[in-house]
Amino acid sequence: MKILLTVILLSIFPNHLFACDCNGTVTVKEELDKSNLVFVGNVISISPIYAKRGDKYYTNVLVKFKISSIIKGESLKTVEIATAASSSMCGFNFKEDKEFLVYSNQIDQGSKKVFWTTNCDRTKEISKATFEIKELNALIK
Repeated sequence: MKILLTVILLSIFPNHLFACDCNGTVTVKEELDKSNLVFVGNVISISPIYAKRGDKYYTNVLVKFKISSIIKGESLKTVEIATAASSSMCGFNFKEDKEFLVYSNQIDQGSKKVFWTTNCDRTKEISKATFEIKELNALIK
């Protein structure tokens, strides 16, 4: 009976149960201002990580980047960025050996620095960021 009820609810309200809601798009300047770390980097590896909030467990991914250019934030050669494993949970779908423009924010995880990004941020594959990179360079001068 529980399975039947779950299937019915998922078919009637799928977007309300699992959809990512970004609440609109911000400008390049707004995203730059609110981000702790903005960079261009190549994905070295992607690994699953598991998080617990309350009594629920969530699968996220940890994406390691080799940084080629820092736009905002501390100077790093590599960085790990966390994101949700699913786009329905606002996770960004990174691909290994691809280069991205990444906007990220530091979140508090005790004594460890953890940077986070979502598909609601302006993060994108570098091939789709030509004009945005020019705008960012103009903003940081």
